Amino acid sequence: MSKVLIAALITAVIALGVVVALYASASPLWYSSGPQRVLLQKLEEALKDYIIVHIGESNPLLDEVMKMCRNVTQVVSFKDIESPLQLVQSNAQKKILVVFSGDYLDKAVSDQKFINSLRRLHNACGEERCTYLAIGGKTQRLLSALRYAGIHGHTSNNLTIEISTRLWDPLDWNPPVVGVRFNPWTDGVKKWLADSILICYNPATMESLTECIPEWLQYKAPCTPSVQIQSSQPQHLTTLAYLRVIDSYPHGRLNVIIDVYHSANDGNPDYDWYFYVVNIQSVPGKVAYGSDWETADHDAYHTLDSLDAGKTNWFVDYGPTTTFGYTSASSIATVSLGITVVYTYNIPWIAIRDRSDFSEYRIEWIHDFNEQNDDSLYGPSSNICTVKPGFVVEAKNVAICDSGLHYCWTSTYAHVVARYKIAFGHPMLWRWKYKTFTSPTIYLYVSNGRSYTW
Repeated sequence: MSKVLIAALITAVIALGVVVALYASASPLWYSSGPQRVLLQKLEEALKDYIIVHIGESNPLLDEVMKMCRNVTQVVSFKDIESPLQLVQSNAQKKILVVFSGDYLDKAVSDQKFINSLRRLHNACGEERCTYLAIGGKTQRLLSALRYAGIHGHTSNNLTIEISTRLWDPLDWNPPVVGVRFNPWTDGVKKWLADSILICYNPATMESLTECIPEWLQYKAPCTPSVQIQSSQPQHLTTLAYLRVIDSYPHGRLNVIIDVYHSANDGNPDYDWYFYVVNIQSVPGKVAYGSDWETADHDAYHTLDSLDAGKTNWFVDYGPTTTFGYTSASSIATVSLGITVVYTYNIPWIAIRDRSDFSEYRIEWIHDFNEQNDDSLYGPSSNICTVKPGFVVEAKNVAICDSGLHYCWTSTYAHVVARYKIAFGHPMLWRWKYKTFTSPTIYLYVSNGRSYTW
């Protein structure tokens, strides 16, 4: 090989390195080197009925996600929120995914003209056709914008479900992606809308971040989880999807999706009951990143806000409790919450350690995987595994009235505070090496209230 050719090759490699370095410095996350075919298939399946409407300015994260989405569906960009109204009205058979930059929302949310236009856009969509995303920047402002515009779910008895902005700690922290959508529900008699909130917490790569969107769009909780109908049937109130609550390359991920059900027509005007079904999904590095890291154990810790514990909120039931040893693949965990909700889930070769304590307002489970001894190919430590423990919060009715304004607000609420931890391990020559990750504090706040004037 001639010296000239070698020099040319060296120059090309250096130039390529400069381009890669510039791209990496401009983008907070990166796409893994593996094939993106699976990601595109997920996007195509989830977005096949959608038109994506991007409104306002952009940012590097948003640009990358939109670039991927353009491969599978129509993406239309508008400079202002008034412009897409005609597109929405003329595509009545299509669902609309409305996408904002968080920083654009931060500037627009105090503009009443923007809030009015957002309300008109949502009304043009109908109750459940529009889904909203904020990507990059001050993403939590999406929740504020929708609240100011009066966009939220409604129960069948006209109670308003307020979208809480207290979803993480600290309050000024902004996840890379926040989303809100509204799912229609019916039990055969009543109809209502239940909101679903996406918090793509801490994705390790651009691929992982982008995957949050189709995973959330395709998730749908059962109307009631294998309910035994007694005097009161709970109805689905909200879904809080904390995807990538922990995500570390090459170790693995932890996703947590909480479905909250609310007791309705129970005949007790002073108290309500909130049923939390906590879907905890472990994704070891073997699956997420093609490494040799497996799931070792995870810890789900729930308590009540100190201002409410023992005053307006109480834990009154939960399940499952401790299991003896590592149970077989055919074992079933039964969760019986009060007299109303009963459901089951598999616990294959996993030991459950119950650390709950009613007197300390604590519900906690450790799911211990048998990573060193279970099947290396089919065992839960080497594969995606979802467990579904649950608990019940009893909530006292609270009334706040202002006689001067002739205004009253009555509500029950459940203020649950959570933290999740997961450990991954992988074999070395003579021992296993482990690494543990802990989530930030998460606020699982829900309420079901009515406001009125006289």
